Amino acid sequence: QPPAATPIQTPTPVDSSILIPAAAAGDIVKVKQLLTDGADVNVRGASGNTALMEAAYGDHPEVARLLLDKGANIALKKNDGETAISFARHKNHKEVAALLDQVDQLITASGKGDLKTVTEVIDQGASVNARGEGGRTALTEAAFGGHVEIVKLLLERGADVAAKKEDGATALSISRGATNQRITSMLIEKGAK
Repeated sequence: QPPAATPIQTPTPVDSSILIPAAAAGDIVKVKQLLTDGADVNVRGASGNTALMEAAYGDHPEVARLLLDKGANIALKKNDGETAISFARHKNHKEVAALLDQVDQLITASGKGDLKTVTEVIDQGASVNARGEGGRTALTEAAFGGHVEIVKLLLERGADVAAKKEDGATALSISRGATNQRITSMLIEKGAK
């Protein structure tokens, strides 16, 4: 008699909504585990709140940093129009507000081709994988603008080549559309598909 087949275990999908109260509590260990398990970093609660908003409201800079590094979108709005940065500013949470401001500066400077500002903001600790309006990242903006040196710097600092904007565009698809071979080659070399 052959041994009974072992049933195949399928992983249980993580409930992304748990990320919101974990961020509100400043529970960095739980937030890290949920993100590792595949939680959606931009999951929304009933009022449109996100984990990043809760981290900003609760003044949890270490949680905010982790969420930003995993692609949290600073531009998302609650149903009442509030954003993570408006929470941080209203509550006078300076460290969280600075993290969020850096992301905005980084994305804007990357799109404009301002290598000096990009370098300064990254050196100050700006998250290279955070997202802005429409899911834009510093890398997608630099690729769109054809800013080779900025793309190179962002890749050196760990920018996610697979990050997709809300419209599905990636830095690679943008650089191919702009026929920028140097940027396309750099992205492919870093694993972009």
